[in-house]
Amino acid sequence: MQVDGVGSNPARTLFENYTFHFDASYEHSVRVTSKTLSENATFNQALEAHSFLGLSPLTSLNTIHALTYLVPPPGPPRYWSVDNTERTTQLVRWSVHNHSHRSTYAAFAPDGRLYNHDAEDPDGMVVLGETPHGEDVQFSRRAAESDLVVYVNINLVAMDGGHKSTATGLSGYTGLRHHHNVHTMRNSRSFMDQENSALHASNWRMGKIIRDAGVKIFQIETTVNNDTFGREGPLALLQKREWEWSARDRMQFLGMKTGLEVMPTKVKRKVFSSWQAPYALTSVQAGEVEAVHEVTTENVYRQHLVPVEDQTDILTMGLPYICPYNVNSIMNPILVMCLGLGYFFNLYRGRPLVREGGVLIMSHPTPWEFNPVHHPSYIDFFEQVLADTTDPIEIEKKYEKQFAEDEWYIHLYRNSYAYHGVHPFYMWYWGSHALQHLGRVIIVGGDPAAVRRMGFQVASTLQDALEMASDVVGSQPTITHMKNPPILMADVT
Repeated sequence: MQVDGVGSNPARTLFENYTFHFDASYEHSVRVTSKTLSENATFNQALEAHSFLGLSPLTSLNTIHALTYLVPPPGPPRYWSVDNTERTTQLVRWSVHNHSHRSTYAAFAPDGRLYNHDAEDPDGMVVLGETPHGEDVQFSRRAAESDLVVYVNINLVAMDGGHKSTATGLSGYTGLRHHHNVHTMRNSRSFMDQENSALHASNWRMGKIIRDAGVKIFQIETTVNNDTFGREGPLALLQKREWEWSARDRMQFLGMKTGLEVMPTKVKRKVFSSWQAPYALTSVQAGEVEAVHEVTTENVYRQHLVPVEDQTDILTMGLPYICPYNVNSIMNPILVMCLGLGYFFNLYRGRPLVREGGVLIMSHPTPWEFNPVHHPSYIDFFEQVLADTTDPIEIEKKYEKQFAEDEWYIHLYRNSYAYHGVHPFYMWYWGSHALQHLGRVIIVGGDPAAVRRMGFQVASTLQDALEMASDVVGSQPTITHMKNPPILMADVT
């Protein structure tokens, strides 16, 4: 990103003093459209048109920390403003364009301008202050000392975005331990319901400390549609509800099922990981963090919320082959637990889909298999910690600090491709609300040893699982099935 100063008159605003643009040689450019400007307005014009941040005049911009999602080079206008207020501009994308990740990487990486946040760099982290609740607010020094942080994300679910983007995303263990813990997770009812989420409240408290420390953040949040498998193509039938399948769809499904049954695991994983969902943007919000997130959350709720009357005795769900933490990797048992009991269970507002003391039945192969490069501490967590106890409170008290401060795990995190040593603990805590709420968890089709190591029951078929559940909920239970895709959020009354 180039920053060209056009004067430093103290009476002028930041965006009057400076012009932001990308060099054309980078093959990509950023265009933001404002309702009050032409559809091809430049980034700095859109920022200048609305005083999002109330920034004080600056005489230099030597350090701009930019986390930017790049869109294709100019062509027909890609964005058209549909709404704007004094502090927020909302944009909607009208068409879909592909872009080359490799060319973007090649343009920025060689000279060190593209790098990962290092939460264990002793010189790269700083504590900005403490919340009234005694929470240390640890933050990236580079971001804290920059004149402007530009944050861009995809709000796939309602939990994403807002102050969590930076208060969590640019923090380290010193800060994360205050909200990535069992107490906070159990008191988030749910993660997706901001008004009742202790995780959300903690991040908002930290966000205010970051703001008061003088960190300037320009937040760009986006939402996407639910087009996971597309309307056309080899997997389009998975986007449909089963009763909508044609005879051709059913034959294709049987062929896929038969092929997967005989295909080696590594080949199946490669096939699954190669699929690129044809998502399209549904909205873009830009400006001050909280104002932006309010509009973004409204857009997510509008798309995801499904009214549901009353709770069920048994909730069934099929889990996919991927979660946020195994892209191009292995969906190990801990991640299966986190996805089912952490993410899917928490896709509700009001009350959980399943009643307290009810049964959750998940379908997943749950192999006793780990990627030793990506998830080294997961292996030890599964082999040692869960062999001792599955109780989140005991795990947190007895083992967390040891894993979090282990020098070998820290080395692998900083110098290889490994998740942090404490990461499997957070994945286990993520499901602690569900563990406390449910009477039984059954996994259909899972590896028996792996499932039992986590303290769950295993069944060969759904019918077997329902019979096992009858010990808890009786012989005539109510049953609700959560189908995904599409991503949804149950609004339970």
